[in-house]
Amino acid sequence: MMIIISLLVAMILWAIISYNHLVRDRQRVLTAWSDIDVQLKRGEHYRPVWYHGHHWQAQNLGDFSNSLGNSLSSALVS
Repeated sequence: MMIIISLLVAMILWAIISYNHLVRDRQRVLTAWSDIDVQLKRGEHYRPVWYHGHHWQAQNLGDFSNSLGNSLSSALVS
């Protein structure tokens, strides 16, 4: 009987701790998005960490899509 009670208490503690971790992680995500919103509202030019280019221009995207299309077509031909 004591084993069942201790297992039940352990499961309840695990559930409480897991819930607290989920709430903490949710708050971190909301804070991160809030920081991005603040930067955008300030008028600063937000650039994601993965972006290393100089400009966001349609021409650059067109060049990329042409290059990608040529690569894919040459891969399909061979």
